Amino acid sequence: MKYSIQILIALILAIGGLSWFIIKTSAVTTPTVFFEPETSALINTQTISLKINSGANQIGFIRVSFAFDKNKINLGGEIIPTDPFTTEIEKTGMIDANNLGAARLVLAVPPAKAGEAPSGEFEIARIPIHVLSTTPNDATVFIFNKEDIQIIDMENNPVPFDIVNPAYTLNLVEATQAPTNTPIETSITTTPTPLVRDTNRYRHRFSSFFHR
Repeated sequence: MKYSIQILIALILAIGGLSWFIIKTSAVTTPTVFFEPETSALINTQTISLKINSGANQIGFIRVSFAFDKNKINLGGEIIPTDPFTTEIEKTGMIDANNLGAARLVLAVPPAKAGEAPSGEFEIARIPIHVLSTTPNDATVFIFNKEDIQIIDMENNPVPFDIVNPAYTLNLVEATQAPTNTPIETSITTTPTPLVRDTNRYRHRFSSFFHR
């Protein structure tokens, strides 16, 4: 009986451990490529961040391609890679990006910085944006070209990923609240109604008195 209880306890612990492993494994998210902020009201000139959340993967190489509406926004300066992605294999210049309405960025961590290869959420580049549209509450998006994106870890393995295309409001105009009608105070003057007396009966009485 004693051994049966021990076996039962061991079995329960084993099942519990397996369940915890399954839950922990399912909680791992797919690496994601995104801009920050993902949604915002862009001002005339602003810098946005190109980021990756790679989970536990240490990333050594990244290729990213995206498009934008060049009639509404353009690059306000050159794309600036973020350390340690200091090896620029390819980078679309500001003039070409604004003419095409698209940019491509290919970066790598140099061998001297291999120990600094990042994991988790990190920035790979900063992108200065200039708003061209003058339409109030206009809207625009950045669209990643998923077919032209590649992420390689430090073991030279391709990393699967998802993308999040950001959406922005341009020239935000806040809705104005309709003015509240203030009650107008009015003073009403009431004229008292004069008391009308029937004097005829008194006149008749006085007349009778004097003619007695």
